[in-house]
Amino acid sequence: MTEYSYDDIYGISLDEYIKRHGVELHDLIAKVQIDIALLKENLKRVLKEQRPYPDNYIETVIFQTIKKKEKHLQHLLDWVSEQAD
Repeated sequence: MTEYSYDDIYGISLDEYIKRHGVELHDLIAKVQIDIALLKENLKRVLKEQRPYPDNYIETVIFQTIKKKEKHLQHLLDWVSEQAD
């Protein structure tokens, strides 16, 4: 599978991406980090509840969202390092 940069995916530079979000880069990164922390806290809580199937599907949704956010954060950090080179 080919890895695409955010430049490829969004068709704009990191600066333009940040501008369109109306935030500073460090703010966007911080927001994603906060989302990840909140999701992990919720996952721990949900796992303790031991819900029966199919109610436990929320665990999968939360886990998938964490992975998506972590990938987004890594892409942002990689994009920053690419811009610095």
